[in-house]
Amino acid sequence: MPHHTVLPLDCATPTSGRGRSAWWQRQTWLVAIAFVVVVAVQSALVWWGYQRVAALTAAHEAVSQHALPAMTASHEAQKAVQERILLLLRMLAQPEPLERGIDGERFTAAGLAFARARDALKALGATDPELRAALGDIEQHAVALSSWQRRIVEALLIGDDDQARALIEEGAIFARQQNLLQSLQALNASQQRNVERLDEQVAALRGKLQRALLLLGVVIFLFGGSVGAAVTRVVSRREAALHAERERARQQAESDALTGLLNRRGLDAAVAQLAQQSNTQAPHALLAIDLDRFKPVNDSAGHEAGDACLQQIAQRLRDCTRTGDVVARTGGDEFVVVLPHQPLDRGHRIAQRICHAIASRPFIWNGTEYTLGASIGCTALVLEGNAQAQWRDALQRADSLCYDAKRRGRNQVVCDGDGGSGSAATIAAGSAGA
Repeated sequence: MPHHTVLPLDCATPTSGRGRSAWWQRQTWLVAIAFVVVVAVQSALVWWGYQRVAALTAAHEAVSQHALPAMTASHEAQKAVQERILLLLRMLAQPEPLERGIDGERFTAAGLAFARARDALKALGATDPELRAALGDIEQHAVALSSWQRRIVEALLIGDDDQARALIEEGAIFARQQNLLQSLQALNASQQRNVERLDEQVAALRGKLQRALLLLGVVIFLFGGSVGAAVTRVVSRREAALHAERERARQQAESDALTGLLNRRGLDAAVAQLAQQSNTQAPHALLAIDLDRFKPVNDSAGHEAGDACLQQIAQRLRDCTRTGDVVARTGGDEFVVVLPHQPLDRGHRIAQRICHAIASRPFIWNGTEYTLGASIGCTALVLEGNAQAQWRDALQRADSLCYDAKRRGRNQVVCDGDGGSGSAATIAAGSAGA
């Protein structure tokens, strides 16, 4: 007689043929129903997981194809606006017509860069009402500012400085520029919030998906194990790609593409991090560096030589500083170095070393030697209380000392006196030790 498994619903196995047939039929239906339920649950969980993977993919695409490009374009627009106002001020301070003409061409190029960034934002705003609304305000400020700046540049190029100054005052150029920069910064902050919101969505989706996969493994391990592993791999890859994309975008946004040093945004972020990590009022040393005689390299040997020269200068700055020091390129031939937890006299010695390293070894291009120099301003940086305001003040102070070094004959270091009295100590690069 065949052996039958006794189920809780039955107290005994039916003994008659008709009874056994009905019992097997009932068990078959129960097994079939259980199998259908298991398959249905599995299918539902797999479909739910697929929806979560699709949501993760959409979040990744939203970051990589919209939010990050919008942040990059906004950053480029801010950079172009700042460069135009700096060129305008330099043309006003530069009496030489030839130099003004060169700066005028750069002014126009910066305007074209702003236009490209604005067009990129417009293209992204076609599917984003919030971005499109913000662009309307930016466009209004940009048109007003550009009209006044164009008239000022025209006056400067014909030598009518008084008219240019009058137009600057009449057009409230600095206020207009500030309004435009604030609009761009607000746009950048909005896109950053979008990225953070998408990150939160990704984290929430990941948690829900992990719980679903755990349930799938408990209920139908044999059926769902392979599916769960596959979905987990997809999620991990999507998440890793999203993280890599964000990290790559952050590094690109905070790094100078030519030299590999930090750019101005990266410098501000590094100083902010230093302010958070500082648990004492110990000052840091701040160096503002402006290259001397760099322009002849660009003018006579071309921009390719100029780029190679800047890369060599960047390497010399790395060689003169420690691994934990902050080194940034903030302009064409301008650099900033922050020496964490180093007193002013130590910063002075490092500045001397940098000055000597740049002046002692000429830059060679196609057999021609170009002797460069560096004018360096050195001051103390204390990050306590309102660290952001203190950072701005210290940077302005270092820039002022740097320009003092240029006025005193270039290729030297001008440093704050002890106690912040405003006295300066000046050394020639030639006497600096390695």
